[in-house]
Order: sequence, then C-alpha cells, then structure tokens
Amino acid sequence: MKKYVLLFVVIGLISLTGAVVIDISNPGEDNGRVINLDIGKIISDFLDLLDTPTSYSGAGGDCVVVNSGETGLTFGNCTNSTEVAGSGNLSWNETRGDLIHQPLEDQRLSTTNNVTFTGLNITNSSGTLAFYIDENGKIGINTNPALFIDIFTVTGNMDLIHTAENSDDHALEIDVDAAGFGDVKALDINYITGAISTGEDEGIILININELAATGGEVFGVEVLSTEGSAEVFGFKVGPLIGPIHQDSGVFINPTTATNNTVSTDISAMLDGSSGTNTTIFETDNSYILIGNIAPSQDIELVISTGASGAGIMPTFQYSTSGSHQFTTFTPVDGTNGFRNTGIVSWDDSDLVSHTTNDDTSTFDIKIIRTRNNLAIPPVLDFAKTASTVEYIWDKDGNLLVNSINANSWGNVTITESQVTDLSHTVDTNLSLGGTIDGNITMSNDTKTFYGSENQAEIYWNGTVLVIKVS
Repeated sequence: MKKYVLLFVVIGLISLTGAVVIDISNPGEDNGRVINLDIGKIISDFLDLLDTPTSYSGAGGDCVVVNSGETGLTFGNCTNSTEVAGSGNLSWNETRGDLIHQPLEDQRLSTTNNVTFTGLNITNSSGTLAFYIDENGKIGINTNPALFIDIFTVTGNMDLIHTAENSDDHALEIDVDAAGFGDVKALDINYITGAISTGEDEGIILININELAATGGEVFGVEVLSTEGSAEVFGFKVGPLIGPIHQDSGVFINPTTATNNTVSTDISAMLDGSSGTNTTIFETDNSYILIGNIAPSQDIELVISTGASGAGIMPTFQYSTSGSHQFTTFTPVDGTNGFRNTGIVSWDDSDLVSHTTNDDTSTFDIKIIRTRNNLAIPPVLDFAKTASTVEYIWDKDGNLLVNSINANSWGNVTITESQVTDLSHTVDTNLSLGGTIDGNITMSNDTKTFYGSENQAEIYWNGTVLVIKVS
C-alpha cells in the first residue's frame, strides 16, 4: 500500500498570482504525480474577497451579514436576536440587536448598565408598534408615532409606582400656567360609562387609603388651597343631575364567614383581624373565597401582605341569593386593584337584588373568584373585615339626608322653604323661619328670641325647657 504525506507549512502571508505546481511523489519511485492549482490570489484580507465590501469606512461596530439578495456578504446592523422563554426576569447587560421576550405574565426587563437609545421601537408579538421613542425623546405607547408629536399618549393601562424618600415628596406633579386664558384644565377626564346597569358601580377617581400603620395625624383625600386674590374660588362644584355627596357611614368588624376555596369551612386566620396570621388565597385559576356576616354588608376591607403579581387575579364578584351556594354576579368598586394591594371593595345595598343568606353558611356572603389563568405569585391575605353601613346623601335636588345637624355655633339659622314638617330642633341662638313649621322647636335657653313669618305660636314650659310650637 502506498502512503502519501502532504505537509503544508505557511509562514506569514503569501500573495501569489499565476499557477502553482505541487509535486507529490512516492519516495524511491519515479512515478511522480503533479497537481496543478490555478490560484488567482491567496487571500490575506477580508476585503479581498470577491463578494464583500471594498472598505471598512463607516462600518464601525457593524456586523457581517448576508445581503438582501443573498448573493454575498456586507456590513449591517447586528440583528441577531436574543430570545428568552419561560418565567422570571431578564437581565440585559450587553445585548446587541433585537431582544425578543416572550409575552408571559410577571416578567420584568432590567439592566445593570446604562442603555442608550437614539430611537426605540418595541413591537408586540404580532408586529404592531407598542412603544416608541423618537429621536427628540417624544414617547408613545400603543399609538401611531404621528399622533404624539406634542403629547404623551397611552392607549391601555398605566401604573405609576412611587415610594417616598423624604417629606414633601410627590408621585405625580402637574405644573400648569393658565397664562390668563380661560377654560384651561390641568387634568381633563373624558369618561364614558357605556351600558352599565343595576349592580355595576364605577369610581372615576378612586382614592384608596391604607392607614393601618398610622398612629395619628390627618389625611385629606382632596385638599384645595388658594392664595389671596379677586377670583371666587370653590373647593368643589357639581353641575345639574349630580348629587354632591354620598356617604356610607359605619365601622369594620370581623366577618362571621371566611372560607378559602371551600363551601363553608372557615379559615380562622382570615377572620381574626390580626396581621400576625395570614392565608395564601387564589392559588389556582377559578379558586374563590367567601366573606360574609350575619347582616348584609356594603364594604369589605381586605388587608393584603403580599399582592398578586402582574395585573392581579382579575376578580369576579358575586353575592349570595336564596339556596345552597347560589350566587349572582355584580360589579363593585375594587380598591385592591385585583388583590394587588390592601384596599376596600365597596358597593351600595341597592346593587344587590334579592341578596339573602347562603344556606351553607347562614350568612350574607360575597364570593370573589380568580379568573386570571396564569399568576406567578398569588396574594397573601392577612385578614378581611366587613361593614354594614348607613347611607347619607346630599342629592341632585339639594335635599339632605343626614344623621343630625349641630347649629350651636351658627348664629342665626334661616329656613326659607315654604313648609318644613316634623322639625325638632334644640336652639341656642336666634332661629328665623321663612315658612310654615309643623313640629316642635325646643329652646334650651329662654333668653333667645324666636322670629316667625306667621304670628301663630304656642309657647309653654314643660318643666325643663321652654317649648314653642309653631303651626
């Protein structure tokens, strides 16, 4: 058997033109073999290739890519994708090109280094533009870039999350100079109710206050301050057909029923009113909790130590009707944002038609169901409480339904209605009546003066106070 050894040793870079002859022979024999190689040039530089660019100029930082015609190589943007599947967060430190992150729940994109964009497009899985920053720093979310040249436009939901680091801090500040113009709004809300019906409540501006850690102080849901000036400033104004005030008066108490995905088995940690014990709830899709009491409630306080991840549990709310575990769906105002934070779930008693006790628990129950398919972190509930409330209203016609009015410091009180019935009032100062009174007015101080529009009165002493009966 003949053996041939071919040894190439290349030292340095060789550039040749013409024919190269390599003689391969078997030692000791005269049957030499000759291989003719016609080599135009031995390549010493990438640019010497026939299907590549002729210069590096202007291509700093670019990558070698196949050209659009798929006939050669060229320089271009580094478009190799980094694709991340599965759950969890993604740390982006040194990644060039497109970053493809699968649209799963509860993921975040973080970076330990600075990321600089001269323009940024983020598209969703269908290729539709979802987030855009142009070269001037204008931002658009789920909108066409042409629509946000002068404004910041968001189509969809937006969460602003802020933790204060010092006093006099703010999560959102709006500075507006009306510059002498009229009809200038710092905040303009265009709200469309759609076809809501009985059992559906909506809070256009919801302020959910968690004061569990407070030991004192004062919290104002809305505070309006003004300097001196010649304008007539009001803290609050409503238009026609709007009732200015609707108050639910009551206190929170421990519920009688609190179950975790069971028909009637109570969980003591859910109803003990203590943050020292807690319960993980809504661990699976369509799981539920029951919160109930022996009297109908209109509010539920839910103290949550660990909030649901992502967009929350997407809750469905139901109330008990006649029978065993029979419920009807309604839509309260959810201050927990889908069990992502401690908050109040609130509704009106009139929202719940035919609300009665559940045969399984013998209490007026509210059922809350998780409908979110994927949830990486379920909420953890410290406890729940319920409140049976009394409604007090200042309605759209100006009528007041209140518990009591203390007029001790008012000075003169004037009643201008043509007729007021069933009035019992303790008077420490002058009372001026512009109409007809049918009822008793009790004067705790007989030195005060009574003025009536009609000179008909019955005055007598009942042994304790002076009574004036006007008719």
